[in-house]
Amino acid sequence: MIDRVSRKEQATALAEEVAAELNADILLINGGIDTTIDRDMIRLVIGRQTRRQDVFLILTTEGGSADAAFRMARCLQSCYRRFTVVIPGWCKSAGTLICIGAHTLLIGDLGELGPLDVQLAKPDELGLISSGLTIDSSFRSLQTVAFGMFETFMLEVIKKSGGVITTKTAAELSASLTTGLLSPIFGQMDPMKIGEDYRSTRIAEDYAARLDAHAHNLESDEEVNAIELLVRGYPSHGFVIDRTEAAELFHNVGPIEGRLKDLIDLIGPNVIHARSTQPILAYLNTEASDVSAKPTTPPAGARRPGNGKKPEPKDGSSSNEISPNPPEGTGNIAVPEPNAVEINKRHN
Repeated sequence: MIDRVSRKEQATALAEEVAAELNADILLINGGIDTTIDRDMIRLVIGRQTRRQDVFLILTTEGGSADAAFRMARCLQSCYRRFTVVIPGWCKSAGTLICIGAHTLLIGDLGELGPLDVQLAKPDELGLISSGLTIDSSFRSLQTVAFGMFETFMLEVIKKSGGVITTKTAAELSASLTTGLLSPIFGQMDPMKIGEDYRSTRIAEDYAARLDAHAHNLESDEEVNAIELLVRGYPSHGFVIDRTEAAELFHNVGPIEGRLKDLIDLIGPNVIHARSTQPILAYLNTEASDVSAKPTTPPAGARRPGNGKKPEPKDGSSSNEISPNPPEGTGNIAVPEPNAVEINKRHN
């Protein structure tokens, strides 16, 4: 017990040092992204009497609601000048969506993101979920199978006929065979379910575009479309996007270093392993008495494209079509007054 108390006191003292050094608030979230933690976080942030200009969010999560993730990222974008996400461990799905709203990502050696894979409830299956990309993957695999069957049938017919049967006739025969074999499979697909899954996938895609219109941290050019890759470019919900992979998708990515790393190491498992119960939501530093504007140097390891300025949006890009939320630091969020509902600060 003494060691545990001592460790907590050390972490509290170190968090104050890190906050003063970075001129930033240190916010810790470990748990599923849902409407409860969403509302609690917004009330916690809005209810803080004196906020520093920047915030470092230490985020560990298995994912959850895209709607909740969007609101949480919007809140931090609006209430702080710069928003950095620190990823010491597991940060998947809706957690990745929050990261898209950040100006900088700091990813530890054990840190990993995941694709923007919306999880959907299975009909008639209590408590079970499925991937929003299942239908898309099904179509892609059936498309590959159908083309392969058609090509094989046509070439075999031409070859075994010794050239007597023309290419046109062979193609017609192959099309009939392929259609006859695969039509029962396609017939089992529900158009309504397909439409629902497609719309659910679009949710994360559209939220990502709106958050990045503010942060400008995603790669988006002729070679790399980060949103498209995060939504459709990975084969599974749990696919590992480590620091090296993330640097291909985001402009500003770096390791966790210095006193911030010391703080992460001191906190330990509570920032490495994602919690499914008893989530943690808390500021690690107290409110500052003096939060006057001070220029903030980007953390070591973070990289910027070109000369370090925000990249100019290209014609036709989502940046030109979607307006960012209100200017940083205004705190213009439509939520109930902080005193109206008890803020749920859950500590382990």
